[in-house]
Order: sequence, then C-alpha cells, then structure tokens
Amino acid sequence: MSVANVFQIVKCPITCHSFNKNRSEVAICPNTNEIHIYKNKGGKWELDSVLKEHDKLITSIDWAPETDRIVSCSQDRNAYVWKRVGNGWEPTLVILRINRAATVVKWSPQENKFAVGTGAKNVAVCYYDERNNWWRSIHINKLRSTVLSLDWHPDNLHLAVGTADSKVRVFSTISDEAITSNKKIKSADTLISENKVGGWVHGVAFSPSGNVVAYIGHDSSLSFLYRDTSEVVTVKSKDLPYLSLLFTDERHVITIGYDCCPILFEETSPKNWKNMGKLDQGEKKEEVVSNAFNKFRQMDTRGQENNDDSSLPTTHQNTINDIRMYAGTRDNVTSFTTSGLDGKIVVWEFDLATALSKLKI
Repeated sequence: MSVANVFQIVKCPITCHSFNKNRSEVAICPNTNEIHIYKNKGGKWELDSVLKEHDKLITSIDWAPETDRIVSCSQDRNAYVWKRVGNGWEPTLVILRINRAATVVKWSPQENKFAVGTGAKNVAVCYYDERNNWWRSIHINKLRSTVLSLDWHPDNLHLAVGTADSKVRVFSTISDEAITSNKKIKSADTLISENKVGGWVHGVAFSPSGNVVAYIGHDSSLSFLYRDTSEVVTVKSKDLPYLSLLFTDERHVITIGYDCCPILFEETSPKNWKNMGKLDQGEKKEEVVSNAFNKFRQMDTRGQENNDDSSLPTTHQNTINDIRMYAGTRDNVTSFTTSGLDGKIVVWEFDLATALSKLKI
C-alpha cells in the first residue's frame, strides 16, 4: 500500500468528488453550492469549469464514465444532469418532486438511470424522458428516515439503501424494458430484504458478484448480508465510525471515515471477516503516544501551551468522507482515491500482497 499522489486542490473541505473515465478531469464540491471541474495539465490540477445551477450545498456528485455525464444533487431539493457542450457544460432538469434535501446520488451500472436519496424518507429513481428533454422520477416510499447511502447491484435493477433509522434495505427498481418502452411506469419499490444495524447506515456497497451487500453503521460496525442464505455477519471495531466503503475484490473491503485513514477488511474464511488494520499507519504508535505525553508534560511543567506541530501521522489530516475506484476493475481494484475535510484528494496504489505484508499479519 502506498500513496501515489496527494493533491491539495482546495484549502477547504471537499464534500464529494468524482473522476471522468480517463482520470484527466475531476469534479469536486468545495463545501459550497458549486461544482468545480479541474483538469490535469502536466501533473498539476487547474480549474477548468464552475457549474453554478444549485442554490444550496451540493451533497453528492457522480460522473458516468461511458456517457460522460455528471449528476449532482443538493440541499436545495434539486438534481441536475450535466452534459458537455463545446467547451462548457449544460444542465438538464430532473423532476424529483421532493420536499426535503437530496442527500446522495448514484448512476446505475448501465448509466440509463440514477437514484437520488433524500431527507423526505424516499428514493427517487430517475430515467430520461426524451420527449420533454428532462429526467423523470418515480419514488421508493417504503422508508422511515433520511437516506444516507445508495449502491446499485451489477444487474442494473436492484438498489441497496442505507438510512438513518439504522436499516439497510434492498429494492427492485425500474426494469430496463420499462424505461425503453413508452408505457407509464407505476412502481419501483418492491422490497427484497430489510436488516437492522446498530446506528445510522453511512455506507452500503454490493460485492463485484452482487451476492453480498456490505454496510457500515455509526457504531463502528461493518456488516455483510449474503444473498444465498440471508445470513448477516457483523464485525465490530474499536475504530471511529466509518463513512464509506469500497470492495476491492470479492473478499476484501476498504473503509474510510473519522480515523483519517483507509482500513482493510478481509474474508479470511467463508463468511468470516476480519479487520486487518490501517493501511496508512504513519509513525509507530509508541512514538505517537510518547510525543503526545511529552507535550502534555511540557504544558504542565512550564505552565504554557506547546505550539509544536500537531499534525496527524496520516496522509489525510481530517475526516475522509469519500472513496472511489481509480484504476482496475470492479473485482480487482489496483488503485483508489479518497477525499476529505482537509481539502486533499489522495490517489492510493493498492496491491493486496504488499498491503498484508506491511500490516504484519
């Protein structure tokens, strides 16, 4: 495990980020109502476009690699699909029909629809209406709290939803046949499964095969729901709560969150998951503890505050809130990116054998 590149793109928190297909451009939300698109020019990221349609904080963005479209959602209760027009970007209206903030958005694998989680206790599944040149939505209403996380099954039909009522649910959504036909779509809320966890469900993800749903709770737990048996396996840790997760293959998951570094989990045997440790360990733990003790001792003996460097022994210096695949395939991730409240985007090279050896397992 090694840090390939660290980009201090902005000096404020990054709410979310998403790269285009060839990784030459990145869209970020610098904790505002704007989307900033940066281009990589000679190894340096330069601001290329600023998208300003939203009125309030943008909560989530997702860049579709094949169709080259960006979808964004915001606390202003709106979502837009942005398509490239010449040297700029043009927004297309999304008819969400919600009365609370939009919290998270994600394209489906085939990029012909996307889902928007909301604070209105529902999910809007959106598809393109060519006749009116806008995106329509139908609602999944069988929820009882704010939607915090979403992920699509590889089959482009099923959707996992994590909510603030400590539950993760899997729904069957609009079929591709229904979207391509001219028939009126009536339903998108067939509930497949429902499971409870010990806290808000901050993140949810399907495994590459789609046979496992992983989800993280605010109680620092990581759970796995198996499709074949409906069995749930939960791993609880002493780490601070996780905020998002990424499958690197069928047997390995990386989580990120308030600990400011990625953490690796492995299925060491069938349905037996283990926390393997932090992938960005920095200084040895003993040295960190010793330095902290010395600072407090100097404050006590001298009666003054020590203003020495108080940086964390990790690459990120604040909470990491977003993780994305950067290179490889869904079942073999070779590098990934993270962004956080420190304004950094970090590209991590990931080699499983090297990572495990460094963790001294």
